Amino acid sequence: MRAPLVFWGPTGLARGLRVPDLASTVDILPTLLDWLDLDPSKELHGRSWLGQLNTRVEASEPDAARVAYGESLDLYRIFGTTPMRAIRQGNWKYIHGATAELYDLSIDPGERNNIIALHPERAKQMLIALVSLVAESEYEATAIADESSPELRAQLAALGYVEPIEADGSDAGDRSSEAHLLGLRGPPPRDLAQHAEALSRAKGSIAANRFERALETLEPVVTAHPQSPTVLAMLGEALAGAGKTDRALDLLNQARELDVDPCSEVRLDLARAQARFGLEKERIDTLEDALEACPNSPTYLNELAW
Repeated sequence: MRAPLVFWGPTGLARGLRVPDLASTVDILPTLLDWLDLDPSKELHGRSWLGQLNTRVEASEPDAARVAYGESLDLYRIFGTTPMRAIRQGNWKYIHGATAELYDLSIDPGERNNIIALHPERAKQMLIALVSLVAESEYEATAIADESSPELRAQLAALGYVEPIEADGSDAGDRSSEAHLLGLRGPPPRDLAQHAEALSRAKGSIAANRFERALETLEPVVTAHPQSPTVLAMLGEALAGAGKTDRALDLLNQARELDVDPCSEVRLDLARAQARFGLEKERIDTLEDALEACPNSPTYLNELAW
């Protein structure tokens, strides 16, 4: 996941330096603390790169003991497919999505040849490390959420880190279950690229008030994902723009009922559709309901104030 990170600062930084070793975003905080002459906490997961930033270092093999983690959760939130998670150790990279993949980046930096069948033990070791990382993150997120607001709890649940709370106050699932954390389900994310692109085009059409075009674009996506709150809410928004009141409100209410994240913008879409149709009392009720679940949401506070 080749995200660039550029440092600019006082003299002492080696200009034009590219650090070749395996780095991660968890290293940013320890590096900045070190730069400010503050001791990085031993509890932090990352390491400081200040020494490498100040001196020119020769390219070297990645530290085999170093572990880097990455994830992509958007398609999970929208379509319910397995979250894509990846782990890197040395030159090995394991990707866990709807299918499992293993690559040796020393000979295949473009990740074109999945060699998991040739190295099942290596894949197993990396899966165990990945489960450990995700379980630890989930435990930490749960501890934070249990001591924090319902809004934070809902946001963590929507990201897949903790289970949503049922009406009776109990968890909806077993947080300690590795199967829950990394179970393979749904189509491979790459197979959803066409639908994700269609959602993007439909959103652009809605912004341009081209509602009939948005409806046409959304038709195959809704057929494939009839239980997705995001998809239903976008369809409802397009229908509202096209003046199809009853159908729009039905779909937006359905999206609200299906949505596990009360802090998402599904309720906002419903409230704005109600405003479009002059249903001010219903709009206020929708926003007050949203604020009850997410009392610190600037979006809903502002909308209700208006």
